[in-house]
Amino acid sequence: MAAEIYAFDIDVPAQTPVSAPVIIDLSMPAREIERVEIMVPPGAAGNVGFQFASSGTPFIPVRGATFIIASPGTLDWSLEDQITSGSWQAIAYNTGAYDHYIQARFFAKLLTGGEPAPLTAVIGNDELSQAAPVYSAPADDDAAAPVTAGG
Repeated sequence: MAAEIYAFDIDVPAQTPVSAPVIIDLSMPAREIERVEIMVPPGAAGNVGFQFASSGTPFIPVRGATFIIASPGTLDWSLEDQITSGSWQAIAYNTGAYDHYIQARFFAKLLTGGEPAPLTAVIGNDELSQAAPVYSAPADDDAAAPVTAGG
């Protein structure tokens, strides 16, 4: 069962030819990818194709010269024995007149001995203790009074 889910929007500009596709970084921590879900919004109409790659070398689909061309909807694939480095990329083209995007969700399992991805703190304890005064809403007839962090 997946321990983490990584979601990426793959933006593919209009008039991006098959011969010069865009490469979009989909990097994540080293993980075993159990499943990938691809959402293709309406409008692509067969003009958008994509591959998954690492270091510019496509590995999904297996023959790197081909692209997955999806109609609007959701594709859902269970995966086994894929790369575990986390160095995923999308290679995509869009021969249509409008920009399109695809959303990719990677369902990941921790590698043996792996740690979950760290959470990013918006503000640390040091910054919190040095925070500027915060003003509370005034009571009926009281003036606004500063309230400092921690008291």
